[in-house]
Amino acid sequence: MKAADLQLRSVQVRFLHPDGQEERLPLDVAAEVAFENCGAIRRIPHRADQAHTPSTHWSSTTNRMIECESHLESVWMTMLDFDPEVSGFSGQPMQLLGVDDRGAWKATPDLFVRRVDGSATVMEVKNPGRLNDAKVKATAARVAACCAAAGWGYELVGEPPGRQRTINVLALAGYRREMVGVSDYRAQLLSLAGEPVPLGQLVSFTAEPLVARAVVLHLCWTGELAVDLKPEYFETRSRTEEWTMGGQTVQMRFWNRPLHAMTEAFTAAGFRISVISEPPFVPEAREVFPEELREFEPTRTRFLCFLFFVLEAS
Repeated sequence: MKAADLQLRSVQVRFLHPDGQEERLPLDVAAEVAFENCGAIRRIPHRADQAHTPSTHWSSTTNRMIECESHLESVWMTMLDFDPEVSGFSGQPMQLLGVDDRGAWKATPDLFVRRVDGSATVMEVKNPGRLNDAKVKATAARVAACCAAAGWGYELVGEPPGRQRTINVLALAGYRREMVGVSDYRAQLLSLAGEPVPLGQLVSFTAEPLVARAVVLHLCWTGELAVDLKPEYFETRSRTEEWTMGGQTVQMRFWNRPLHAMTEAFTAAGFRISVISEPPFVPEAREVFPEELREFEPTRTRFLCFLFFVLEAS
């Protein structure tokens, strides 16, 4: 069944206003309702033996708790919170009661999403293994037809695309709440990150790297600091940076490798690793690089982003 093949005869939309008052409207009138501000139209069941995991999600976009029926729904809510184009969303805010050429039906879509340009999208979140089920596809076709009539977009989704990006966004979500009393760190870190810089090096310029790391991750969540969330730790990749040294500009190429790739390369070449260390810079470095090291306390002489290996021939 395809949405284009359906002939909708009538569709009513049942929903709860933000104040809890229930209302039912024809679809063409309900299209003007701000469903992103509405609560769930039904009580999500909780049973000891159920397969999915209903919960509530705190949205950093709307600053309120939103009910979700499964872990996968909560993952999508986190991805929506991270999307700067999303201005609001809600969980199961409406029930569609329709009649078409195939009979009467009802459906409760999972998510209603409002974007900053005013457009809206209804999302159905399903276990990836059920996306091709006949019942799921039939319901999706009916809901999609309603969305087309109301001027909304429609998406039937499984897991978010880009597994590694999703993992990284979920990790950043732990820092989505702004910390208190870190305004000095915020200004300093934004200034230091004027040019691309590794995370470890960025926080090493501050008095308290652990605090700075949390602030950096929050700034990455808000988008004030740009970060590439696609690379995977276990990938080997290179990058090129332009450095000016001694009045000359040169291209510096760096390779990012996971720790196991380096240790395996050393042992495959016949070396034994005797020491892995983070040695301090020499005291004279403060005189040679006063600007770069000005934020370091006198007792701090180590970077967080360099590992040194001492190798011995086998």
